[in-house]
Amino acid sequence: MRRRQTHSSTGRKPGSGRSGPKDNIAPMGGGFKGAATIALACAPALWHAGPMRLIDPSHPFFRPAWRRWLLVVAPFAWAAVEWHFDNRIWAYLFAAIGGFLAWNLIIAWRSGG
Repeated sequence: MRRRQTHSSTGRKPGSGRSGPKDNIAPMGGGFKGAATIALACAPALWHAGPMRLIDPSHPFFRPAWRRWLLVVAPFAWAAVEWHFDNRIWAYLFAAIGGFLAWNLIIAWRSGG
């Protein structure tokens, strides 16, 4: 009886058209272009764009003062809730977010867009 030839890692016949779990792995020294390679290729374009801003205070959404104050007070209020329930790390995190928003939307905010 003749034995059927199979691929050693998948157990399938070679050229069967279906890729197995190990068929898509590049061999050592292969030309894999992963996320790091793509990021390095795009890095020069990002360097010229300037620093990334997490919040843009000049956006028209932030013109009304009540919105800016609400966005600053909400994280501090949630930090108080977390502190009350002894979740200190979350309280510090939300207090830091509130401080960041307070700096950008209240203290250093300029009305000129």
